[in-house]
Amino acid sequence: MRRLIAAVAGAAAIALPAGCATGEPGLPPSVAPIEHGTQLHLPIAGYVPSAEEDEVIGRATLVLTEGCARRFGVHYTVGSVEQPGILDGADRRYGVIDVEEAARSGYARAGKERRGAGPWRPSGREYEVVTGRTPTGGPATARAADGAPVPAGGCADEAWRRLGGGGELTRLVDEVLRESWTQTRADSRARAAETAWTECMREAGHDFHHRWDAAESVGTSPPAEQRTMAKLDATCARRVNYVGIWHAVDSAYQERAIARLGDRLPRASAERRDLIARAAGIVGTG
Repeated sequence: MRRLIAAVAGAAAIALPAGCATGEPGLPPSVAPIEHGTQLHLPIAGYVPSAEEDEVIGRATLVLTEGCARRFGVHYTVGSVEQPGILDGADRRYGVIDVEEAARSGYARAGKERRGAGPWRPSGREYEVVTGRTPTGGPATARAADGAPVPAGGCADEAWRRLGGGGELTRLVDEVLRESWTQTRADSRARAAETAWTECMREAGHDFHHRWDAAESVGTSPPAEQRTMAKLDATCARRVNYVGIWHAVDSAYQERAIARLGDRLPRASAERRDLIARAAGIVGTG
């Protein structure tokens, strides 16, 4: 394996060329390197509900679903399962960042494991009542004691309807995240940083086209090989300021999208706050 040129720890800010393609947003004349995931902040993050707020909504949905299922003589067997937030994994949006952490944990996100109630294994009737479909995909035929049919979409959908919606914010945030990611991948500044990363990896004997190819190449390899690749991956990213550049480009596109949405995000945020208040009331009386 050819010698990898040593990474420059604590490197100075790296100058960037101005965007040359039509429509590319401007960036600062230099972009400081990012050493740790905690330094990442996306512009859209200001509109993302907290984990605590998401938990309240999840608990309220569970209370309402359980109440609906009881009308059909069904005990809903799903417990309180921790759901990933919209920005979970944002610290790895551009790949592993910290060389030392990569050397210790590879591509695993140490300390970020999620715990839940395990897989859902419902009876046929429970599945039908909760989802509104039979296990074979047909429409629900179950009836409550008073003869009422299963609500459209099952008790899970009814629970969300009773909460009163408020999903516009999630949809808009997801839209901004997807759009900015697509634009970043096509941006000349981001592509130049990726080319520099691939050249660094090639010096170490690896022929990758995209940064995520490195992790995929060792996905089924022994942990030691994964750690070695993750360390090399992060070292090359640090050397060329890959994360700093991709974050700056991504942020610029997000800021443009947020401005284009005008008052839609603030209005959706207000609706989400109303939803959280309703959910808190349900949990308090449930």
